[in-house]
Formats: sequence, structure tokens, C-alpha cells
Amino acid sequence: ATCDSSIQTSEQLAAFLRKDIFPKLGDFTIDIYLRYDSAELFLLPEPDKEESSTHGNQPLPQSFSTADPNVQQLQNLKQPILAGAPGGAAGFLLKVPISSHLLVPVFREEELAAVIYFGSNSPQSFTPEYSKSIETLAKVMGSRLKSMGTIQQLQNSIAEVEYSERLRTALHEISEEAQNAVDINSLYVKLHHLVSKIIEAPNFYIGLIKRRTDGKYIHFPYFADDNDPEFQGAELKFNDSPLSLTSFVLQSREVLLLTPENFDRVCLSNNIVARGTRPTSWLGAPFYLDEISGVVAVQSYDSTIYTEKDKELMAFVARQVGAALSRKIAVDELK
Repeated sequence: ATCDSSIQTSEQLAAFLRKDIFPKLGDFTIDIYLRYDSAELFLLPEPDKEESSTHGNQPLPQSFSTADPNVQQLQNLKQPILAGAPGGAAGFLLKVPISSHLLVPVFREEELAAVIYFGSNSPQSFTPEYSKSIETLAKVMGSRLKSMGTIQQLQNSIAEVEYSERLRTALHEISEEAQNAVDINSLYVKLHHLVSKIIEAPNFYIGLIKRRTDGKYIHFPYFADDNDPEFQGAELKFNDSPLSLTSFVLQSREVLLLTPENFDRVCLSNNIVARGTRPTSWLGAPFYLDEISGVVAVQSYDSTIYTEKDKELMAFVARQVGAALSRKIAVDELK
């Protein structure tokens, strides 16, 4: 059988096998387990809407550990193994209500990347010839997984080059806009547009420190936000307890990246609270220049999660905002 060239992931390959190949291999319970090293498991991929998760009448366990004894045997023998009647079963096979099992390893070079499961209640179902033909199928699969891995690496490398070029261009444009800015409010809008070229930034704001007789405040001259647009032009007390995310960044003088993994931990350990709607991910960078200080931040309320590489962009934007504000003040004083 030939694989569709549109198949680019192991999950897509599994869906193709379930739909077009497994039904032709006999009246068995058949499915494929893919290896996920991050969880140290072999898992049945989620079925497509048009297919069932197994081909046969018996349900299979959703996963088994990479430490399962059957995995160790497949890794060592590097060939299909027959388990069950008349011999005994072990590991996850003890949970399968079928008497005979054929496990076929799929190797991507030396790595056991997948296991094809065949189950039957007839001990005579899996002849040596049948096992050999399935082993050939597994080798074809392994070759395809290897080529997909190579393609994925190439795509990742191309994506990195494209990102670096977009970042370089955006940083240059940001610098140019900040240098030539006449109207500071127009600059905020342009910066938001340029940041959005690199990262998902529908929610972008700038907060500036304002000093009054009764203390410091954070003023938001630009606050574009899907959930909390009322913060546009608002002022918040700088030292209110618990601290806002913006206040914390201004106090720490460091870029802060919050994701679902560290959000609660960072907030609890530093007595921080998100004012307004709690974001899924938040990234803010401070700037300090002469008497000027403030924060530039982006936040998401959906599946967008900011990363470490996004911090470079936000830190640069923050510096440019500070420099532009400093020049504006100097020009106003000169006038």
C-alpha cells in the first residue's frame, strides 16, 4: 500500500492504517500504539470521527508503559512476538480479554517508535508467513516515520530561520518608529501592530509610572484588550497589596513570563494577583530611563502560550518605548 503524501505526523499515519490497511489484514482485533517519550507511554491515538479506535470486537487498554515487559522483549528481539495460548501473556496483555496476541515492533532506526497489536481467540491464526508479512509492513512504517522525522526537523529549521528574519525586520521597524515618533499615542498603536507580526498579541498594553502627592500610580495610556478595555486611560495604585502583575514587574525590574505551568506558583510566592480577567499566559517587560519607568505587556485568554524566545522581543519593545518617551520629554522641555 502507498501512503498519502499529505501524511506528515505519526497520528495521521495511524489514522491511515486504521482506515485503509488494518481492515484488509484479517478478522482480528488490530490497532497501533505510538510512543510518547514525554509521558513514558505507548498510547492509542485518538480516533478520527470516521473511524473506530480498534478493528475487532474487543476493547484494548488505552496505554502501556515503556517499561512494560513486552516492550523490553520487542526491543531486544527486534522481531514480532507471539503471546498467549499456548504460552502465557505478560504486562498489559493480561488486561486484554483475548487468548492470542501478536505484537509487531515498528522501529525508527534503533528506536522502538510504535507497536502494532493483533488479537485473536484462535491460537492458529498467526502463521509464520503471516507474521513475516506484517513485519514487512512494520519496516515500511518505520521508514516512513524516519522520513517524517527528517521532514519535521527540516520544517523546524526553516521555521526558525523565518522567525529570525521576521524578528530582525520587526526590531528594525520598531526602532525606526520609536526614533521618528512625533505623536506618542500613534507610536503605541504602531508598536502594537509590529509586535503582532511576531507573536499573537491582540491584548497589548503599556503602563507608565506617575508620581502624585499621595504616592505612585500606574497609568495606562494604551490598553488594547478583548476582555478588559475599561483599563484604557485608567490609573491603579502602584503599591496596593496584593501587587498587580504590572507593579511586580516594575519592582523586580525583570521580564516576567507566566504560563499555565507557573502562573499559580509565581503569584502565590510573590503575593501577586491579576487585575481584571485572569489571562492564560502573560508576558511583561519593564523599562527604566532617567525619570521614566513603565511596562509593556501582552496577555492571552485562549490557547496562546508565550515562550522564552518571546521575551527578547518584549524587552526590546520596552526599551524603545522608554527611549521614545525620554526624547519626547526632552523636546517638550526644549520647546
